[in-house]
Amino acid sequence: MNLQTHLLLNLSILGWLVILFQGNPARAADCNSPTPIHFQHGDSAATVRGGIIRAEDVCYVLTAHAGQHLDANITSLEQNVAFSLYTPGYQVTPGSEGPDISGSTVPGAGDQDDATSLHARLSASGRYLFLLGTVRGGGAKYQLHVQVR
Repeated sequence: MNLQTHLLLNLSILGWLVILFQGNPARAADCNSPTPIHFQHGDSAATVRGGIIRAEDVCYVLTAHAGQHLDANITSLEQNVAFSLYTPGYQVTPGSEGPDISGSTVPGAGDQDDATSLHARLSASGRYLFLLGTVRGGGAKYQLHVQVR
């Protein structure tokens, strides 16, 4: 590889890192105190944006009622961010590699589902926990759109 190609490659990588981590990354890295998803007065939908680093987790909490319908969709440039959705009653305990979360998940958004979208009728009232993580590659910026009706 010649010097010019090497410099262009390094600048490209640096550019991606700047794009990835610019702006306001999610504060939600601690699943013991996840960031709440709030709807504006009169709205039934909200979008949260942030950045996530490989092998890290980001958590959000949403309060909803049994019988409501939830639509959730997460997007990222490289389509490498997915979520799990835990039902009310989940437990978060410290683990050696991040939080250990136990409890039931909404069907289609479990630990092994790599969910990027979900339409579900909620079975319980309370706090639902979104656990976001990367499924491959490095970190990513994401947008999580949630609607409850």
